Amino acid sequence: MQHGSLPVVNPLNTSFPEHYAVGLGSGTLRYKTVHTDERPHYINVTAPMSGDWFAAAFTIDADERILQKDLFSSCKSTISGVFSARFAHRVQDLLSDQVSTHTIGSVTYFRFMSPSNAWRVTFTVTNCSINGSAEEPCPLIIRAASGVLPAKCEKLDTSRTFASIHSCLVDCWNSSSSHCQGSLVPTPNVWNYISITPGHSVVDFTLGTESTVCSGDIETVSPKRAKQKQNVHLLKQMLFSTPSEVRAALKNYVTPPTSKGTCWPTFPLQYVDVWDVFEYSYQFPDTEFSSNSSINITTMSPTLLTFHVTPGSGIGGTLSLRLVIDPNFEGESLPDVTLRAGLSYGTRPKLDSENGKWLTKGVIEVNTSREAFRTGDLHVPFPEAGLWYLGILPVCMKHSKDNKSDPEHEACDMEHIPLEVHLNGTPCLNMGCGKFGSCFQYQSDSYLYSCCICRAGYRGWGCTDGRKALSMPNLLVRVLLLTLSNLVMIPATILAFLRRFYLESAVYITAMTASVFYHMCDAELSPFCLASLDVLQFWDFMFAIAAFWVTLLAIAKLPEKVRSISTTLGVLAIAAVVQYDRTSLAAFALPVTFGLSIVFLSWVRQCYALHTCYPQRCVWLFAIVPGFLLTGTGATLYAFFETQSNYAYVHSAWHVFAGLALLCVLPKSQQELKEYALDNGKFPRDNEACTDDSRI
Repeated sequence: MQHGSLPVVNPLNTSFPEHYAVGLGSGTLRYKTVHTDERPHYINVTAPMSGDWFAAAFTIDADERILQKDLFSSCKSTISGVFSARFAHRVQDLLSDQVSTHTIGSVTYFRFMSPSNAWRVTFTVTNCSINGSAEEPCPLIIRAASGVLPAKCEKLDTSRTFASIHSCLVDCWNSSSSHCQGSLVPTPNVWNYISITPGHSVVDFTLGTESTVCSGDIETVSPKRAKQKQNVHLLKQMLFSTPSEVRAALKNYVTPPTSKGTCWPTFPLQYVDVWDVFEYSYQFPDTEFSSNSSINITTMSPTLLTFHVTPGSGIGGTLSLRLVIDPNFEGESLPDVTLRAGLSYGTRPKLDSENGKWLTKGVIEVNTSREAFRTGDLHVPFPEAGLWYLGILPVCMKHSKDNKSDPEHEACDMEHIPLEVHLNGTPCLNMGCGKFGSCFQYQSDSYLYSCCICRAGYRGWGCTDGRKALSMPNLLVRVLLLTLSNLVMIPATILAFLRRFYLESAVYITAMTASVFYHMCDAELSPFCLASLDVLQFWDFMFAIAAFWVTLLAIAKLPEKVRSISTTLGVLAIAAVVQYDRTSLAAFALPVTFGLSIVFLSWVRQCYALHTCYPQRCVWLFAIVPGFLLTGTGATLYAFFETQSNYAYVHSAWHVFAGLALLCVLPKSQQELKEYALDNGKFPRDNEACTDDSRI
């Protein structure tokens, strides 16, 4: 279960493709193993985020058998869920940037709205007293969070929930001053929550909030204009200050600026719909410092990009991010430039000002030391719907001759760095699943999602985990078996043509061709598809069943007109049944059963008309019995013994048995029997039929 998007499940602990980032959203997945014992199980979520929550239920089938549909009862599990919530009562509303007095005797929750352009909110507790007397230190424990109720947390841990990661803890008991304060990073347009726990029965205190607001010109300031403003400010200080003040101003000017406590240049990205499922992109609005996918990153502070992932089709694919330092940009200090980007959900990524690293799982680093390092990628499967942040920090390096492996940071000489930001959503991974996988799109109720179906033993989210993959010789043997085993139909095709069963011969060669192309398309190694797999599968099933149908009609003793009409109507019915459900037992059993019934009735009629057994005993011994034994053996292997691992071998055996069965039971044509009668003046008897191999 997960907030905001479909859960990214990995029950087999397979590896993800390169540059994949999992768990960037509101927290870790919540798993629960449920047995079919009808006992209730619970998943408790403390301080949940508001909005949509998604749950995925699945079973892991350890049995790799390929079961014939309708022949075996399928294992179906039913799960039902009930949602219940316990709310925090008496949540008191606060006015933003106001001071209020409160008296509490138990855990109390407060909430307030911050301005949409607030960079940071600071809350302060003062005038703490117990029973009217001032108390120092104040016996209060304060927790604050944006968007969720505060959760207990002692230190930063990116593997925990969104509430625990982004909660601020302030222990006033350990405060050395008469007031204690803390701060949090607000999320736009959501409630900010504060919980206060008293250490004594009743505590009086004053609570105030103060928002640090970013002005509009700071959000859109260009690096060149910022540098010009700094130069003008320095010139004023030099003209109207004492020598000591001038030295201090020069020192501050040459010192690299820090981002602590200041607003970063922020650029919202525009959503662009590509009019296809799971396909969308983002671009910059045209300004003096950005256009489409390019932006000039200032070296004076980190830069922040924001974008929204839409619910529905936006969460069922993969969000891909690519950063490229402009290859046409050249400069003296260019080889020493590194850009570090951090991607986070719900709130801007935290930056460790000590070493200049982002405290998030989604980190990309590109630099100009080599051409290959100018590009960096990051992929987020099933991104959560909502507001996302991308922080970009420019870092300039100074390589020392003594220690080239550990360069030192220094102030950047250039004002800006041109960067290309490519951000888009696609099904699976750029609509592909590697060499041994295919991307499919599914619908579960009203929710759409894409996933990879792997083959050749490959596993994983992108079919890149080859720990259990089949070897290339093994794959080649499988492909050759499944395709070349169909050539056993050639003798039956030639025999049917020689015996003037031209329709049957055409059906056999068509069935063989359809099966070859279907297995070439379904191959695990370099599939070749003449048409879509669904169309090829339809051809394979329909012509295979039609081959048995026309063979049974050829065996039956029917008038030519009746046989022609039965063939046409039967093929039409087979096409309809196969199109309705080609993998069902009825698709094969109904035509074969109906055809055998026609054969049986026609033979009974012949026995009654000739007053003797029909067909002859030798035909039963050398044609009918071997043919039905071969068919029964192949059908038994096909229905009961196929598994994922032996599919190529068992299914190829089914091809061989079916082709040999057709070769055995195919009778001589009526025209051949008429020519025999004209030459000998009579139709063949039992012994003549056996010696002359007249078959049925």
